[in-house]
Formats: sequence, C-alpha cells, structure tokens
Amino acid sequence: PEPVLPPTSRRTILYAPTWEGENESNNYTSVDVFGPAIVAAALAVPDVRVVYKPHPRVVTSPDPAIAASHRRIVEMLAAEPHRVESGDILAVLPGCDLMITDVSSVGLDFLYLETGKPLFVTDRRGDRDRLYADAPVSRCARSPTSSTPPVFRCWRTGSASASSPICIDRAGRRCAGTISATCCRGRAPNGSWPRSTT
Repeated sequence: PEPVLPPTSRRTILYAPTWEGENESNNYTSVDVFGPAIVAAALAVPDVRVVYKPHPRVVTSPDPAIAASHRRIVEMLAAEPHRVESGDILAVLPGCDLMITDVSSVGLDFLYLETGKPLFVTDRRGDRDRLYADAPVSRCARSPTSSTPPVFRCWRTGSASASSPICIDRAGRRCAGTISATCCRGRAPNGSWPRSTT
C-alpha cells in the first residue's frame, strides 16, 4: 500500500496497540493499562512525531476503561494530526522509526518490513515468562517497577537479566536506557535508532 504518513525530518514513534480480544485469555491490549502513559512518554521525547494507530476494535470498544483511555490518547494528540484510526497498518509502518505494540501480528509485520528498526512489546500482566512464550521474537517486557509510569526495556534472553536490562535493535546493537530517555535521543552515526552504545 502507498505510505499514508507525510514525510518529516522528525523521528517518528508509532504506538499501535491491539484490542482486548474475545476473552481475558486473549486480552493483550495495553490501551487501558499503559496507553496514556506510553503516549505521554513518547511526547516527552524531543523532536519526535507520535503516531497512534490502534486496532480498529479499540476505537469501538464497549469496555469502559479502554474507551476512556482511547479518548484520553486522542485528546493528548489533538494538537497535531498524530492519529490514524482507520486504514491499513502496513501503509503506516514505512514512515515510522520505532514501534510500540502489544502481542499482536503487527509486531511481526514491523519486524519483517522495517528490518533494523526497534520494536517494543508491552505486557499488561507483568509476566515476562508468559510474554516470552507468547511472543518470543520480541524479547521485551514491562519493567517490574509498578509505582512509577511504565518503562519499557528490552534484553536478549541469556545475555542480560531484569536487574541489568539492555535494549537490542534488529541489527543486534545495544542501547542503554528507556523509551523516555537515552534510547530515544538520536540516531547513531550509522543511521540506526535508538542510539547505539556499542
């Protein structure tokens, strides 16, 4: 499909959450648990464009918490046309430098179509082992700190622990930091994003 995002000199963060599923065992959405905090953290990064592309069923969700969080996200992004609530997600991906999503097929689409760009995957249950079992390609989980806004970190299984998290991009480069700090502060000399520390 033809790209739908206009060109920009700014880096682009895409938040593309899934919906709540037909039952709790299939509920992987981050909208009601982390959504506004994710968008707030992304908006706090200097010189970025934040794009919100929820699953179409998030937009029409009957769940009060999801509906309220969706409305809040839309309000947060009202200053500029940062949301794409309909259309093909594949047409959005080419204009993005980093994607935050849930356990969802769009994560795989991003990995295959945008090789070399970082992907963050949420875990609404705080269960890293279950998240790895459901989405082993992501190697991402939420920070166990629950008293602060959600922080998303990535690490390679076997090479780091939760006590010393590292971010890994598709090229295998390390990035120390979080989505609201070092990881999102600029391109490395080779054009990768977030900044490489190796």
